[in-house]
Amino acid sequence: MDAGNAPWAHYGHRRVIRDILLQRVLAVFRSGTLYASSALLASGVLVLLERIGMPNIALATSVVVGTGLTLLARERGWRLPNSEEAAGTAA
Repeated sequence: MDAGNAPWAHYGHRRVIRDILLQRVLAVFRSGTLYASSALLASGVLVLLERIGMPNIALATSVVVGTGLTLLARERGWRLPNSEEAAGTAA
């Protein structure tokens, strides 16, 4: 089966459109997931290594950092607190 014709190939795309039409926060940015945090950290690694003149190492390292953090978080069940949890611990 061709990956483009696989039943799951466009699932993420449909979720993004659904969230936009329903005026909801995109799933990738909802509290609890580390996807955005992993992407932010990986981007920081990429920019830092690019600026010190290591573009080839920057790309590979940022991919490993972002993917590694995301997979590690999923495996260990790491989640970011949502707004209710954060408000409850701050009070």
